[in-house]
Amino acid sequence: MISQIFFSFLLMALCVYVVANKTIATWLKRLSFAGFVVALVFVWWQQGAVDLAKFFEIGRGVDLFTYVALIGISFLLLSTQGKIRKLERMTTDLARHLAIQGATKEGSGAGQRAQD
Repeated sequence: MISQIFFSFLLMALCVYVVANKTIATWLKRLSFAGFVVALVFVWWQQGAVDLAKFFEIGRGVDLFTYVALIGISFLLLSTQGKIRKLERMTTDLARHLAIQGATKEGSGAGQRAQD
């Protein structure tokens, strides 16, 4: 009973954080909220997780949760990798732009010094 209360508060805190976070996309907020509701139901009604796992022909509810968690973590890792690659490209483009801009300023300044 104490663990159910603890996990319920933990899930509600995570839900509030996700919904209140302005940097998370709306579709991801809705999906996360639905996931939190399902997790909260399974915290209080463990037999429901077992029944759902048996429906999908998986042995236990914990196994179902593990499979879903692995799929979610894989999605998160791929999404994060894509964002990191995008930031790397943006950083490279910015560095290239600044290098070209600096070289252009130096080149025009050197020509003026030679004429003086």
